[in-house]
Amino acid sequence: MYISKIIVRNFRILEDVTFDLEKDLSLIIGKNNTGKTSLLKVLSRFFDEGKTNRFRFDDFSLNAQTQIVNAITNNDDDCNVSIDVLLIIKFDEQDDLSNIDSLIVDLESSNKHVVLKVSYKIEKKWTKLKADFEKYSNYDNVMTKKLAEIEKIHSFINKRMDRYFSRVYYKVSISAVDNKDEEIKKQTELPYKIFKKENVISFKSIKARRKNDNKYKDDSLSSLTQKYFNLNKNNIDYVSSFEDLIVSSDKNFTHLYENIFSEILNSIAKFGGINKEESKLCVVSELNTDKLLSDNTKVVYELDNNVVLPESYNGLGYLNLMNVVLQLHLIIEEFKREYEDESPACINLIFIEEPEAHMHPQLQAIFIKNINRVIKTLTGTSEKQINLQVLISTHSAHVVSQCEFDSIKYMRRTDNCVEALSLKKLESTYKNENDVDIARFKFLKKYLTLDWAEVFFADKIILYEGDTERILLPSMMRAVDEALKNNSNYIPMSSQNISMIPAGAYAFVFDKFMRFIGKKVLIITDIDSVGNNSKSCKVSDGYSTSNSTLKYYFGNGKANKNLLHKLISIQNGTDKCIFDDDNGFSLRVAYQTEEQYQGCKYYPRSFEDAFLFINPDAYVSNEIDKSTSDWAYNAAKNLKKQKTSLALEILIKKNFSVQENDEGWQIPPYIKEGLEWLAMD
Repeated sequence: MYISKIIVRNFRILEDVTFDLEKDLSLIIGKNNTGKTSLLKVLSRFFDEGKTNRFRFDDFSLNAQTQIVNAITNNDDDCNVSIDVLLIIKFDEQDDLSNIDSLIVDLESSNKHVVLKVSYKIEKKWTKLKADFEKYSNYDNVMTKKLAEIEKIHSFINKRMDRYFSRVYYKVSISAVDNKDEEIKKQTELPYKIFKKENVISFKSIKARRKNDNKYKDDSLSSLTQKYFNLNKNNIDYVSSFEDLIVSSDKNFTHLYENIFSEILNSIAKFGGINKEESKLCVVSELNTDKLLSDNTKVVYELDNNVVLPESYNGLGYLNLMNVVLQLHLIIEEFKREYEDESPACINLIFIEEPEAHMHPQLQAIFIKNINRVIKTLTGTSEKQINLQVLISTHSAHVVSQCEFDSIKYMRRTDNCVEALSLKKLESTYKNENDVDIARFKFLKKYLTLDWAEVFFADKIILYEGDTERILLPSMMRAVDEALKNNSNYIPMSSQNISMIPAGAYAFVFDKFMRFIGKKVLIITDIDSVGNNSKSCKVSDGYSTSNSTLKYYFGNGKANKNLLHKLISIQNGTDKCIFDDDNGFSLRVAYQTEEQYQGCKYYPRSFEDAFLFINPDAYVSNEIDKSTSDWAYNAAKNLKKQKTSLALEILIKKNFSVQENDEGWQIPPYIKEGLEWLAMD
């Protein structure tokens, strides 16, 4: 039994978002302000109730707030706005359904799911809310008079949420369980006093703000061990061992107290009131098991020479790692209900928020690689088996790189709308008659998770051709920033989150993935002209291109004889080189265009001859006659095995510039225009 989907509506930025979950672990990733923390908060509000998890009016989405405000202002008869969470729980024949029988809508054998809906809504107190607000609004108060009507409503409701709003639980029948759009066909309210949600779901979280400040007296780990002891105080094996030690210790302490307090007790006896025949006043030891477990345990670090140091002496990364692991132990012990008469909940859900805090990259990778193994070990050591699911939110590319690709849930925001994408669904977009075995998708999974997981957290992406571009592009980007710095609307690329990924001539493999996650992408590639014999040649002598990316975008995947002519005729910078959609995806393919230098024209084939033609000083060999129009092509051929050396020499000699009369290196036009396009929003 597990939660297959969580649907959140009208909570903060989560207007209507569906999260597809895995049975064991789901990794929630995305840039800042895409709703990861909001998911944690709404689950805490509904399923981990307490003083710190009370709803506020600001928890409603902006659209929902507007609807409530308008309903009050217009004196509407009712207001059905609510914050909703729907849990779609799947089960099979082996599962115990006793705790979810109240959620079962029908007994059809094909229905292997139940749906729990919990809403935070005004319910039956709408009329009272309107009447109370009218009194509040008309009250002769200096502060309220200064507030606008909308501000009055916000202030009034925020202070009185629990008077009018309440949690309501429903069992729900929905359509399209395994599709994107779930529609509620029927819902039935569950009696609040009878329905026990804690038997359906137990929810706990490990928040990003953990007590790891590394102060001298910090005892965050020790406090967690104390809680662990308290959870296990009913374990007969633990308790009996403690009691034996305590009885013996009591005797020793009592004997010690007799000597310490003898003078005081003798002085008291001199004042009378105690006869020899009466009971004697004594001080005895009475150690308390609970106190010993909770107040007298500490975590320390033992060195090789048996010297111990306080827990705060270790680094914040290890403190954080141990904090998370200890909290996992605590939470799972609570989930088991080991020493309670009740059985564990049907679903036990843990949300770990940003576990990477203070950890160096290797430690982050170790954590995510071992978390599943640790959890399985903890859940498998009890007679009471529990269904455990884990959600982990992260900003770390190192965590993502060590996680299963299918477990990644990518959150993105477009036009103030948030959606959660399951990368498991990306596979179907790659499968076609030409790639039945989805080899490209398999390559993409390995490539991204092993080497380039940072792409998920980038705003923009550059897919480049080879090592020369990799070495020189950062310097070129700085030159473009310098040239455009006086533009008031320009944000320097150095201040933007741009990832650079080597793709060679196979950048097209990333196309469907980039569309799926909605990125702005610049592909920098080579025109790679070839003759009738399919061998490389000058562009002027060319028949087609060997570049797979150019074939994909401009030739329907084929190298026909008109393709090279088509590529040459397209002027870089027009919409013909740009591909986009309505989901935030925008892509530009930048390849060589005709160049001019000192009155001469030349159409380069690769980055090397494109750079050398407008920067002839970069080529110092006397083997090539630079007076010919195609000298750069021949020079580039000579440099075939020295591309990296050329790039390093270019950086050492001088910087790049976009000013024609400047002494710096000139940037090839196709790259310069491409970078300017990428830099702009």
